[in-house]
Amino acid sequence: MTRIGNHAFNCCINLESVTIPVSVKRIGKWAFSHCTSLTNITIPSSVIIIEELACGYIIDLNENKYLPKEGFTISGYTGTVAETYAVENGFTFISLDKCQAGDANGDGEINAKDRMMLTRYLAKWSGYENIDMTAADVNNDSEVNAKDRMILTRHLAKWQGYETLPFDK
Repeated sequence: MTRIGNHAFNCCINLESVTIPVSVKRIGKWAFSHCTSLTNITIPSSVIIIEELACGYIIDLNENKYLPKEGFTISGYTGTVAETYAVENGFTFISLDKCQAGDANGDGEINAKDRMMLTRYLAKWSGYENIDMTAADVNNDSEVNAKDRMILTRHLAKWQGYETLPFDK
């Protein structure tokens, strides 16, 4: 999937948090608008286009227009369209620049928990959709896949040549 189309998740009132996959390059108009429970969206640096009212807006039925959702946050990388969209729309921007390769659960450590989360994510287990995709992309090829799991496994097993992970994020 490289694009989230216009109105794709519009009015999904049970969405609370969304992490866009690293394969996505474009988020269409109103893709996540009027998602009344949505408070945060994490946008990877792979996204190069975010169309108007893509996220963070609620329909005001009295005035029949979209208004910015109070307290909405966008997590992303400094200097990307995620930051630009947040600033231009008055949303709080949370920088993910200090991400550590391999730390898929974001607890500040690279350990077997990260490998387990990555394994379960790749197996499409329910409840493992919200791993830190940037940290999980250990080899920095813009895809989270079995290669990343293999590198992380070898790193944890202290294989020669895998003492450090290949990329600082």
